[in-house]
Amino acid sequence: MVGAGSGGGDGGGGSELICCGVLCIALLRGSSGRIIEFSSMAGILAANNAAAYQTSKFAIEGFSDTLRLEMADWNIKVSIIEPGVTNTPILTSVLNQPRICFDRSPPAIQSLYGSQYISDLERLYKLGPRVASHPRQVVKSVEHSLFAVRPRDRYRVGPDAHIYALIRWLPTGVSDTIVRWMLWAPRPVALRSK
Repeated sequence: MVGAGSGGGDGGGGSELICCGVLCIALLRGSSGRIIEFSSMAGILAANNAAAYQTSKFAIEGFSDTLRLEMADWNIKVSIIEPGVTNTPILTSVLNQPRICFDRSPPAIQSLYGSQYISDLERLYKLGPRVASHPRQVVKSVEHSLFAVRPRDRYRVGPDAHIYALIRWLPTGVSDTIVRWMLWAPRPVALRSK
């Protein structure tokens, strides 16, 4: 792990984060402490239109699972908080993102997707606040992971996170169909006639 944080100097923050983690872990080794990682249901199962966000969450899941295994001999517990859609400011901040990305795209990309695709995507994003869990549920999970005698490895927060976890175990073709149906994935204009 120490090697992962050295020498990169890419300025992207990853090296610094790992180095900071290594230093914190060194302090925890003597105290049998706890590490809590924040992920998302987006790190449990892939869905449309969120590749960058989901990539980061899958990375957190993999890092945290590895860390849990590595820290077990030191009696350091690692828990992952996996909230579903939660009523936070990010829900309103993403509402305009599809239109902004579309408007900044080259004309060739715009013609493939079409304005209706973006309108459908915006309509989908507006559903988020209606189905979102209260942030208090996330806080309760964090509290439990900090103070419980036996903290869980994973805390799935909200009904959508639990549903995602179940769907994940289905065959890939079945889970893909369910996720596309649940999230009502809009179709690009170039594919609508096919």
